[in-house]
Amino acid sequence: MATPRIAMYLKADKDSSTTEMCTRYVLKPIYASMELKAASPVPDIRFQCVRAEADDTEGRDDPILGPTRIKVGPNLWKDALRWNWSPTGKLASIRKQGTAPVHANMGTSSALAEFTAESFRQPAERNMLMLWGHGGASLVALMVAPIPRPLAATSRAAVRHTPTVSSVLSAVRTAEAPHLFQAVHQLVEASNGVLGGGPGKLTLGQVAAGLKDGLSGKRLDALMLCQCQMASLEVAYEYRDFARFLISSEELLAASEWPHAEWLTYCASHPQKSTPELLTALLQQFDKVASTIKGGLDTYTLSCIDLDQIDALASKIDGLASAFGKATDKEWRAALAARKGLREFGDMPAPVLTVDLISFLNALSARLPKTSATNAAVKSCLTAARNTVAGNKAGQSSATGLAIYFPVSPQDAARADPLRTYWPQSGVAPAFSRDHQWVKFVADFHAAGRRLLQ
Repeated sequence: MATPRIAMYLKADKDSSTTEMCTRYVLKPIYASMELKAASPVPDIRFQCVRAEADDTEGRDDPILGPTRIKVGPNLWKDALRWNWSPTGKLASIRKQGTAPVHANMGTSSALAEFTAESFRQPAERNMLMLWGHGGASLVALMVAPIPRPLAATSRAAVRHTPTVSSVLSAVRTAEAPHLFQAVHQLVEASNGVLGGGPGKLTLGQVAAGLKDGLSGKRLDALMLCQCQMASLEVAYEYRDFARFLISSEELLAASEWPHAEWLTYCASHPQKSTPELLTALLQQFDKVASTIKGGLDTYTLSCIDLDQIDALASKIDGLASAFGKATDKEWRAALAARKGLREFGDMPAPVLTVDLISFLNALSARLPKTSATNAAVKSCLTAARNTVAGNKAGQSSATGLAIYFPVSPQDAARADPLRTYWPQSGVAPAFSRDHQWVKFVADFHAAGRRLLQ
């Protein structure tokens, strides 16, 4: 049995250290692994990532690679390398090769489609694709523009017509806190313009379009998202037709936590293992690394989501929304109390306000009348959600493997999503919010909060 084909779309960027981390925590360990070099049969590993030249003037000096930070310039996202790993290849020589021949700008659906089509054109025992970069649950699938951590925020009027990154940064540092997130969104868009055009981020729908065009009806055995906050129902629903399993994190995810070389070595050494067994090994290796990081880390998460179960869960969400359409004030008070006690994943400056779905349903069921129609709907959702999580490793008991977007109030929704991209009327909403009734439940929840918490 052959080892799986693994393609890695490493979408590194210019923010202070991401490209350097790509080299240090992904490429360098893979090329330094003697076990991987000795594997037989030779693993089929394919890469595409932004190039970092040895003569760059920024970045930390590496004894093998030299400075690893990419240079600022108008072609920042358009200078990508593509290559196949080999046990005799050296990363230093790979980095000096020419750019990818077509669609080198990695910030487009067409680039992802072209890479995916090329990588999975030939038959293989198993096909797995990894996307590496910044994530943001239902709002951003792959981010490539720099998002700073501003000292304060700006008013909408100050940034509405901002032509340059520098002017946005100036506004961000001198403004009022309630408009922080609007300023951040404006900064991303201004950054993209200055850096030569083209999208600096890909939405869930744009990534899905790239996968659809690239796979041409084929289905991956696993889609792995080495990005923050991508283990959400919205993400899983969007990609359910393109892969059998999804590997992703509910929480923020550091590049140093993912054992790239160790797991690829395991895959190469165990070609007889099934896909679920290989993915279980990845979760176990991740848990070992993340749980022993110096200084302690109690927020790490990584889960394996069974995408064949997503449609059933989405249908149960509709049943939940329908049941709560007839809920009493007592039942809505139970929902408000259940949501209040939940941990929100993510961090400043732009939390996406996702919470653990199973934790919410457990807390809600415990507060509702045992024989009520609402509790029956909640328990039905619980069963479906548990069936969806095929594996989970976390440093916190409240992270069970699958999150959902759930702002506690309209004000929080406006701060986290100032352009209202989650809501169906935006035109760019995730498919889950367009196709199912979670938005109705959230809207009813907010209405109950206004009515009962005044």
